[in-house]
Amino acid sequence: MARGAKKAAVEAGPVEGPWELPDGWRWERLGALADFVNGAAFKPTDWHQDGVPIIRIQNLTNPLRAPNRTRRQVDEKFRVCEGDILVSWSATLDVFTWRGHDAWLNQHIFKVCNIREGIEKRYLLHLLKSEVDVLRRSEHLHGSTMLHINRGPFLAHPVPLPDLEAQRRIVARIDELFDEIDDGERHMHLAFAAMNVYRPALLNTAVNGGLPAVERPSDPVIDQAEAAEEWPTEALGALLLDGPQNGLYMPQSAYGAGVPIFRIDDFQAGSARPATALRRVEVSPGVAATYALRPGDIVLNRVNSRSHLGKAFLVRDQHAPALFESNMMRFRLREDMHPAFVEMFLRSGRGRAELTKNAKDAVNQASINQKDVQNTRVPTPPLAQQLEIVEAVALREQEADVLSECLAAASAGASALRQSILAAAFRGDLVA
Repeated sequence: MARGAKKAAVEAGPVEGPWELPDGWRWERLGALADFVNGAAFKPTDWHQDGVPIIRIQNLTNPLRAPNRTRRQVDEKFRVCEGDILVSWSATLDVFTWRGHDAWLNQHIFKVCNIREGIEKRYLLHLLKSEVDVLRRSEHLHGSTMLHINRGPFLAHPVPLPDLEAQRRIVARIDELFDEIDDGERHMHLAFAAMNVYRPALLNTAVNGGLPAVERPSDPVIDQAEAAEEWPTEALGALLLDGPQNGLYMPQSAYGAGVPIFRIDDFQAGSARPATALRRVEVSPGVAATYALRPGDIVLNRVNSRSHLGKAFLVRDQHAPALFESNMMRFRLREDMHPAFVEMFLRSGRGRAELTKNAKDAVNQASINQKDVQNTRVPTPPLAQQLEIVEAVALREQEADVLSECLAAASAGASALRQSILAAAFRGDLVA
C-alpha cells in the first residue's frame, strides 16, 4: 500500500476511544493531528568529524553527549530546528523538545511537523508524552532486545481532543503543576548532592574527634573533640597481629567451582558483596587456609586507579568464608584496636591521603605496597572511645540511608505523578 493510501486508511472512519469523553470533546487518531516523519538511515560510514550534527536517541536522553556529524546531503524534511517535537519510538520510548542547533534526524525517531489547525502545540506535546506511556504498556509494544512501536498502530492510536480554548486551559494547568514538581525535584537534587558531601564529611569529622557520641543513660558522654586533642597516632604496622599480606593470584582457568574469592570489583569503600555472590576458584586446602578471610579482617586494594586506590572494607560474617585476590591486601588488628574504627579511618579523606601519600604511579593505575600500609599513621584513642565513634557514625549512616531511600522514592514518585496529571488532563478531570 502506498504511503498516501496508508495515511488515508488511518484517517478514515469513526474513531472510538476507551472511555466516554466530556461534552465538546472528540476522539481522533494521532496520525490525524500532525505529520510524523521518521528520520534518515545514517550509517557509520556517513559520520565525520565536522558537518551537520545527527540527532540519535542517545543525544535526546543525554543532551551533553557530543553528536555524530555528517557531510552527507539529505532531504530537508529530516532537518530538526530548535523547538521541534521529537518522538523516540524504538529502544527508548519517550517524547522530547529539541533544544539544540539545526541538525539531521536519525531513524527510529519521529519529527512532529505540519500540526493541524486547531491543535495547540504544547497540548500535542503533553498528549504525546501521555500516549507514548500508554503504548509502552500496551500490546503494540514489540521486540525483546530492542523494544519499539510500529508506525501503523502509533498513527492509528485514538487520542482525546477538546476545542482549542480547552486545550489552552489544560496546557496552562499542566504547566503550573509541572512547575511545582520541577521545583520539588530541584530541592531533591540539592538534597542528593548534600548527601554526597555529608557521608565523607561524617567520616572526616568522626576520625578527627568532632562527632558527638551516642548518648547512653548508663555511660558518661565523652567529649570527642576535646579527647581528640590528646589522641596519639601510631604506625599501622605496630597495631597489627597479622599482615599486611598480599592476596592470591590464580589464572582464569582455575575459576568456576570451589571456594569464594573476592576480586577488585566485588567491593567498594565500606561495603562488599556477600560470599554467596562471589566467583569461585579451585585451590588446595593449604592455599585456602593461607588466604582465608575471617570476620574482623580489613581488606584494601593495593593496585587501582588513583581515585579508587586504597579502598577498604571490614570483613563481616556474610563475607566469609572467602579468599582474596592478589591486587588486595589483608591484615588483622590487635585487640585494643576496633576494626571498624580503623576501617573508618582508612575510608576517610585524612586516612586515604595518609595511606596513598607514597603511591607509585604507572600507566592508568597506581599502587601501594606493604611498607606504605605499615607506615600509615592511625589515631589510637582508647578502645572505649573508638567504640563510641563507631556507634555514632553507624547511627548517622543509618539515618542517611533512610533519607537517601526517601529521596529515591520521591524522585520515582515525581515521574509517576507527572503521568497521573497527564492522565487526569486527557480524561477531562484537570480543568472545568
